[in-house]
Amino acid sequence: QGFLNGLLECGMPHRVGSSSRTLREQLRDKLREHSNGHVLRAWRLEVDQDGDNTLSFQELCNAMVRMGLIADVSSLWAEFGCVGLDRHRKVLLADVDPDAGRIWQPFFDWCRENGGGMKTFALIDPDMHFTLDKRQFYYGLSRVGYKASEADVFYLFEGLDLKNDGFISEETLMTMDPASSKPQKSTRRAEQAAAIRDMQKYQAKKKQAQS
Repeated sequence: QGFLNGLLECGMPHRVGSSSRTLREQLRDKLREHSNGHVLRAWRLEVDQDGDNTLSFQELCNAMVRMGLIADVSSLWAEFGCVGLDRHRKVLLADVDPDAGRIWQPFFDWCRENGGGMKTFALIDPDMHFTLDKRQFYYGLSRVGYKASEADVFYLFEGLDLKNDGFISEETLMTMDPASSKPQKSTRRAEQAAAIRDMQKYQAKKKQAQS
């Protein structure tokens, strides 16, 4: 009864899929279908609505409805190691697509260590363009010491480029921050300038230590 109530709450039709592919694979296929083949972009657009980089039961229900994936939601939830309606369980992108998760999770964690998406953007955009193309994004990350291959950085960029127009902005990375920590527009430039000054001081000290 509780499970059926959960389905009614999220509007999810309860039906077992007929495909020989696992439900997890069907979810991954749907994500690709809804983002021109880019799982990370679809994860951020269709699944991770609150930007915390995890998939809750409610987010799963909502995403399946939006993408038109008709399947047994309890079986899919169980494929992620969730018991019953364990609504406290959180699923990562790596649980859905290990390859995408391998690239995304370290970057997400690195941004959080830097103080969030907004401050990270300030570090990789010292010239204050406020929008970056793929090459600028790559050079910006390389300049501040983020370790990843060019192919992985380009994949990150494409996943962050939610509009698929070839650019990302400071607002793009802000979507990775908890709502309570997002700065107001009036403070963004000041925070960005402060972050740039901190990075310049760090680079100067590093250069002095090496000389």
